[in-house]
Amino acid sequence: MATVPTLLDARFSQMREACTAQAAWPTGKQRDAADRSTNFVYSCESLDELRQQAQFEGCDANLLAYAEKRWVNRVRHDAWLELLLASPDCARWTNPRDPKCDLLAFGIPFDLKVTRYPKACRSGLGKRELATWYYENQSRGSRFYVNNRLFVCAKEETHLYDIQRAEASVAGFLANFVAEVFSLSFNDERISCAVITV
Repeated sequence: MATVPTLLDARFSQMREACTAQAAWPTGKQRDAADRSTNFVYSCESLDELRQQAQFEGCDANLLAYAEKRWVNRVRHDAWLELLLASPDCARWTNPRDPKCDLLAFGIPFDLKVTRYPKACRSGLGKRELATWYYENQSRGSRFYVNNRLFVCAKEETHLYDIQRAEASVAGFLANFVAEVFSLSFNDERISCAVITV
């Protein structure tokens, strides 16, 4: 897969730069109240703009750290989504505001989740076990869904921001799509899942 547009390079670069602040970021599951207080992350194009908006909103240091983490997660998600959409085998979901779906891969709808390998689970899980862990340990608030998911998972945070690794991982996933997708059952629902490891 050839390197996709320069904008994508810029997004991956922004994420790498933002990671220098990550030591101060909160850990743990997302919280509905903090999400509502930091929804401005979706209108900010840069980390500097986000910090200015957080100051305007009166965010304390903890809420600023939460907002920074949300902003990087959004930019990271969007960058990986654009990388997947560069393939003719993928298409953008018709409703960009749908919280349960981001793209169609070979005609199958998926919600894209880009994350690090969870510190709380044992190492060496297979892709099916890892996907099951993510479903069973997701936030129980407004973000809780049981639907088709495509997880992008890396052992190291920095691997998620390496465009060459990302391109190679996406190309390998799409070339082996049929073997990579599997089914899980939750709450009597059968869902399709896949895990791209970076």
